[in-house]
Amino acid sequence: EIKDFIGEIKSEEEVYKNASMACFAVHFKNI
Repeated sequence: EIKDFIGEIKSEEEVYKNASMACFAVHFKNI
């Protein structure tokens, strides 16, 4: 269970990173 929990946290972190990069890319395009 602990491993699954850590896996979920890591995957959420990846999603957050991808979202941040996407927002950054859109912001960069708008400049």
